[in-house]
Amino acid sequence: MVAQFFLLISLIFINQQSPFTDYRWEQRIIVIDVQMEHATQQLTALLEQEEALKERDLLVFLKKGNELICKNANKPTEVDIRDRYSGVVLIGKDGGIKLKRDRVVATQIIFDLIDSMPMRQSEMRRKSNP
Repeated sequence: MVAQFFLLISLIFINQQSPFTDYRWEQRIIVIDVQMEHATQQLTALLEQEEALKERDLLVFLKKGNELICKNANKPTEVDIRDRYSGVVLIGKDGGIKLKRDRVVATQIIFDLIDSMPMRQSEMRRKSNP
């Protein structure tokens, strides 16, 4: 009985894990839901900042239904995300949600938020003092 309980808890935990676990500590993620008003505007504004995205290790994913499609790198498509992400969601390298909005967010606000994070501050110091 106890073993069955732990098995059930483990299965629940596995199902609730982020589809971005493979990117943890390596990439920041931004998810844009296509159902959000002006989603194309948000996507275009971000993808126009190719160098800034690379500098910040930021991958841009477009959410279409239960499918995630990476728009700025050759990354596998993730399926079955169970509507966890809507609007614009920024996920840090630690896997935590850093920003969640149901409307378009100016790219500079996103970049400023990332640049204010302690991990990003450390990255910038390392790059300026090789």
